[in-house]
Amino acid sequence: CDSAQLLARAEAVALELYEGKRRLQRTLYRRDKIPPHDTAVQSVAALRKRFKKIFQRSPCSEYAVNAVMGVYKGPLQGLQVEIDQFDKVIQSPSAKSQLHLFFAQRATTKIDVPIGNKLSRNIRSVAVLGAGTMGSAIAALLLVKGYRVILKEVSSKFLKLGSDRILTILQRFEAKNALRQGQSADSAMNA
Repeated sequence: CDSAQLLARAEAVALELYEGKRRLQRTLYRRDKIPPHDTAVQSVAALRKRFKKIFQRSPCSEYAVNAVMGVYKGPLQGLQVEIDQFDKVIQSPSAKSQLHLFFAQRATTKIDVPIGNKLSRNIRSVAVLGAGTMGSAIAALLLVKGYRVILKEVSSKFLKLGSDRILTILQRFEAKNALRQGQSADSAMNA
C-alpha cells in the first residue's frame, strides 16, 4: 500500500474514532490472547527446567521468564515486573562483559595508527558530550590545540554554562601565556 492509501485509511479510522463508530482498543488491558494462569505456570515450569540445562551460568533466562509471568499481575504491575527484570539483566555480569566487549571492539577500530610519523587520518573536529567540569576542560584543551569542537549538552541552559566555563579556562590559559602565538581566548572560542 502506498503512502496516499495509508494516509486515507488513517484519516478514515480517525473519523470513525471521533464519531464513536469505532472503539479505541487499549492493548495493554487485553487478556484474550493470554493463556489461563494454570496453563502458563505449567509451561513456565517446563521452560525453567529446560533453560536450567541450557543456560547453567546465566540468570538472564530466569529474568526473561519472570518478565513474561508478570502479565498475570495486571497490566501496569506487569510492566513494572518487566522493567525490574530488565534492570537485573543489564546489571548481570554477563551483560556487563558483553557491553564491555562491544565497546572495546568499537574502540579498537577507531585507533589512529601513525604511518611514517603521520597519523593516517586528519582529525579536524571533535565532539564532546557533556559540558560539565570534565567536558568543558576537554573542549578547552582541544580548542587550544586548534581543533573545531562540537559541544553537546542536554539543554541550552547547560550548554551556556559549559560555554562560559570553557571561556574562563581559555582566559586562564591566556593569562599564563599558554595559548598558541597570536591566539586569544576569544579567537580560540570562535575558531
